[in-house]
Amino acid sequence: MQPHRATAHTGHEIPDRPAIRIQVGQIVAAGERDTQWPEFVFITCEEGAGWVPARYLSGDSGPVIVHTPYDTTELPVVAGQEVAVL
Repeated sequence: MQPHRATAHTGHEIPDRPAIRIQVGQIVAAGERDTQWPEFVFITCEEGAGWVPARYLSGDSGPVIVHTPYDTTELPVVAGQEVAVL
């Protein structure tokens, strides 16, 4: 199956922070919800810290269990660049 191709309208630079990867069954510390994107909660784990969809976790605060794997790796793109949408 061929990936769909799209053109980026806006550029994106990678934030200056390491990506985190969480796995099913992992216990992480959940903290505050994002005020602008309330479906995301800030978590801390051995790999670092970052924003994760709250629906991937067993709760909103304290130690919680990960139900869905998640990777916060971001990719750079230049406005006008063609990308493959998988």
